Amino acid sequence: MKTSDDGIFALALHEGIVPAPYKDSVGVWTYGIGHTLGAGHPDPAKMARGMPSNLDAALQDVFDLFRRDVVKYEDAVNRAVKVKVTQAQFDALVSFHYNTGAIGKASLVKRLNAGDFAGAAAGFMAWKKPPEIIERRKAEQALFATGVYPKGQATVWGVTSGGSVVWKPVRRLSRTEVLAMLDRPVAAPHSLTQAERDMADLERLGYKDVRAFQRNVGLAPDGVIGPMTRAKMHECLSHKMTRPAANSDATPVSPHVNEKPKNEQEQPDVLKPATKGRAHAMLGKLILALAAGMVALAAGAREWLGDVIDRLANLFG
Repeated sequence: MKTSDDGIFALALHEGIVPAPYKDSVGVWTYGIGHTLGAGHPDPAKMARGMPSNLDAALQDVFDLFRRDVVKYEDAVNRAVKVKVTQAQFDALVSFHYNTGAIGKASLVKRLNAGDFAGAAAGFMAWKKPPEIIERRKAEQALFATGVYPKGQATVWGVTSGGSVVWKPVRRLSRTEVLAMLDRPVAAPHSLTQAERDMADLERLGYKDVRAFQRNVGLAPDGVIGPMTRAKMHECLSHKMTRPAANSDATPVSPHVNEKPKNEQEQPDVLKPATKGRAHAMLGKLILALAAGMVALAAGAREWLGDVIDRLANLFG
């Protein structure tokens, strides 16, 4: 399923529009219509700060990125939901996931997949931190339960060069204007800076922290991706290494993928044949030794018992 036009507009209403990077209520660098690095590049923390001189062009960039981001969240919802839902329910789930990133672990999805639609609707309100998000969660819950979409205009907010939102509307966009921005041809893809390319390479290697990577490849952990660190990253990528060292303290960006050949993954035996043969021979010797020991123990016990009986007979005879 895809998000409807009403669902897209509801997202823009909930998220608001900020045409330059800012820190959200929990301190995460965000850009545009709720875009964070969690959705992929660009990284808002590395983008140009402050209000753009050309707001119209900046808004087009915002909506181009928004269009690409929504597809990722739609795909995740489609994978997580195993039952048939209405368009309004799907839109509510996309909005929930766009905000929380929790579609794969939220109990409301488990209830939904079990056929408990009322329980799923109630489950929206389990996600109400920080307090500023409660009204949004209520709107998503109402959309899921009743099919009623929120109304209003999407607000474009100002922002300082320090990343603080200026809570004074710069512009307001109607539903028609928002959808018109999305209907325009997509602008040229965002051109990554060198710093963004470096961080993307670091993530491909399974790291978020530059210092952790540097320590594991024997470089001075200064946290700066300079020529030596960049060269080592490219060397690791060329060898398809996910971790240069076994004892890494890096934080993986995605679950480790087992890259063994298929036939090796499907091999049912843990030990290789030669190793198994040696193991079987050693096991046989051990069993024989144990058996001999038990026989000797039994013979010794019989001898000791006979001696005790003889002593008792002499004592009372």
